Amino acid sequence: NEPEILPIFFPRLVYRKLENYEKAIENYTKELYYSSENQKVYNNRAYCFAKLGKYKEAVSDYTKSLSIDPKNLHSLTIEEYATKDSASIETYEIC
Repeated sequence: NEPEILPIFFPRLVYRKLENYEKAIENYTKELYYSSENQKVYNNRAYCFAKLGKYKEAVSDYTKSLSIDPKNLHSLTIEEYATKDSASIETYEIC
């Protein structure tokens, strides 16, 4: 399925850099169809949700990311901040 993922992979990064978070979320969601256990995709989609002020969705994706990789301290830290203070989540950049 790799050829099917490539057209999704690059636009999502471009949309995110252009701060077109809705389109980035759309592309991350498509990617999850092919790779539903990709922890980084959940992290990145959560970041986009947070930038749009959709904190419940962001926390949901960070929680899913942690269920895939419980040792991911980056997700854990951001998820803790997001549940305590929704504004704090915007200070983090996801890689």
